[in-house]
Amino acid sequence: MKKIGLIGGLAWVSTVEYYSAIHRAVESRCKGGQESSLEMCIESLDLKTALSYIGKEGDESSWSKFDAYHRNALLRLQQSGIECAAIASNTPHCRFDSIVRGVDMPVLDMFTVVAKEAAGHGFGQVLILGTPLTMKSGRFKKVLSAHGVRAIEVTDDAAVSETFELIVRLQTGSVQEAAETIGGIVRRLWNGPLKVQPCVILACTELSLAFPESLQEPLLISRGIIYINPTAIHIRAILAYAHGRTGESSTPRSGHNYERSP
Repeated sequence: MKKIGLIGGLAWVSTVEYYSAIHRAVESRCKGGQESSLEMCIESLDLKTALSYIGKEGDESSWSKFDAYHRNALLRLQQSGIECAAIASNTPHCRFDSIVRGVDMPVLDMFTVVAKEAAGHGFGQVLILGTPLTMKSGRFKKVLSAHGVRAIEVTDDAAVSETFELIVRLQTGSVQEAAETIGGIVRRLWNGPLKVQPCVILACTELSLAFPESLQEPLLISRGIIYINPTAIHIRAILAYAHGRTGESSTPRSGHNYERSP
């Protein structure tokens, strides 16, 4: 398998999920064989530093420190012999094109694999939940649109703030009633066709922690809401690339049915 690298620490609880899920999957696939692990390097960045470097939408020069902070980590991984890398966080993918500029090794774009997943399941409209930057990300909307998926415009600043407060809480490991909180936010923001179940992208790696029983599920349904789990989809893409395979698709959890949007 190819040696893989992760940009982690954004936040560390999500990095742990990436690390453990990747190795659990490798052990499962290699059960009974000689290969039981894979080579990996992690560049763990400081979340507080990364947040302090966040720029302003539309002002390219304001992002120079943020982009360089992540790009330099990728370059360090590249120098260590990594054959493919991934950033274990949604928000930096808003700046993906700039961050990977000058990096020669493949870096797996979370937004692209998530957009393909949504399109593959026929979801014509989705709601993005994540950090304020990700929820209003022009890049994520463009990537989704390129695959025939429309992102609902979020104009409720109170809901954006509530989502971010929940993310901060999840970073401390507090998951009590987090799923219920997410469901409440979704029902306030969803303006899709009433006959179609809401489809939500959990576009922050911490948000998937609100569903601990489904951390490895690319798709899940909770109280009538379909959730797309970018963390699980990204991890699957990393494994597929490391094994030299592409094109794997996910299916909903056993027993779950859902309506597809037109």
